[in-house]
Amino acid sequence: MNYKTLSNFENLQGQLVLVRVDFNVPMNNGKILDNARIQAHLPTIKNLTDKGARVVIISHLGRPTNNEPELSLLPIANELEKLLDQSVSFCSGIDKQFIDQAKAALKPGKVLILENIRFFDGETDNDTFLASMLSNDVSLYVNDAFASSHRSHTSVDAICKFVKQKAVGMLMEEELRNLNIIDKFKQEQKKIAIISSGAKISTKLGLLRNLLDYADDVFIAGAMANTFIASQGYEVGTSKHEEDMLKEAKAIIEQAADNNCQIHLPTDVVCSYEPKSDLEPTAVSIDNIPASMMALDTGSETVANWIEKLKEHDLILINGPLGVFEVSPFDNGTNELFKQLNELGGYKVAGGGDTLYAIHKSGTEASFDFISTGGGALLEALEGKMLPGIKAITE
Repeated sequence: MNYKTLSNFENLQGQLVLVRVDFNVPMNNGKILDNARIQAHLPTIKNLTDKGARVVIISHLGRPTNNEPELSLLPIANELEKLLDQSVSFCSGIDKQFIDQAKAALKPGKVLILENIRFFDGETDNDTFLASMLSNDVSLYVNDAFASSHRSHTSVDAICKFVKQKAVGMLMEEELRNLNIIDKFKQEQKKIAIISSGAKISTKLGLLRNLLDYADDVFIAGAMANTFIASQGYEVGTSKHEEDMLKEAKAIIEQAADNNCQIHLPTDVVCSYEPKSDLEPTAVSIDNIPASMMALDTGSETVANWIEKLKEHDLILINGPLGVFEVSPFDNGTNELFKQLNELGGYKVAGGGDTLYAIHKSGTEASFDFISTGGGALLEALEGKMLPGIKAITE
């Protein structure tokens, strides 16, 4: 892979540098719950400001449908200001004239954050008009957003056609080095395990099918596991699951068997009437889930069995917590698994926004050899796909 890094650009005094980051952090009522993704980009931002660059940052937050105020990047700009210990400008306007004015006012060594890039028409359509507007007067484009590089969006793909000089940021460099390590495990046909969770099978269907081609074992948790459990004929009560995906879940289990890959589902779960900390949790086997309750966490028996099985693997990739980790005590399964991973000898990689949040919340960073900012991007790269954002920056 041919790409330039920030070390290739030393003379940036007064130059306008456009940096795509991933500040898609967990938020609640305008409050940042975990700033790890912001901190991850600080080395890149500081490298550029130290060189006297005029740094313009673009990022998305959530999936806005109507420019919802709660998805504004203003709180993130305020957080970045604290972390950098210097003033950070924020451009709330999404019209060219406002952005050009904000750029013109930006001094060397200073930072400007544009409003949520998904507030702009054309971002998710890889629009060349938007790319042209964003690239106006830009001397260097830096992609530091590995977590967003699996989508052909304007700010990671089309933008590269409008800026002559391009580079990867320091976080992206680390992510690409990690991908090389993972690729070596695949080439040497080492034993690979993947722990995957999520709300819906439907959003991960293609990904799950592709994972079966090279994984030896796939462990499925979270709400996604409920659909698989239901597909095996078990009662799942009021648990979140997809009734219309039961056939697909069965088909995935059958495909796994054909590929000599084993699907592992929880054997016990922790239930309650709602995900509230003041309600008494009930631990049950999956054949005894109460009709009036929902499965909210993976049980201790499952965690113990999975840890034992994971001892066999050379590469362990974790994409997602095991339950509703945001609410105690339904974080016990996630916390316990992450802690015990520290005792395993394989190369352990975690990725995805919720995964990062769960790791930092549980204080289990030491259990992992690499913590990626990407979830979907990491899994797609693991499939051997060239991510659009990486392809664009290396062309």
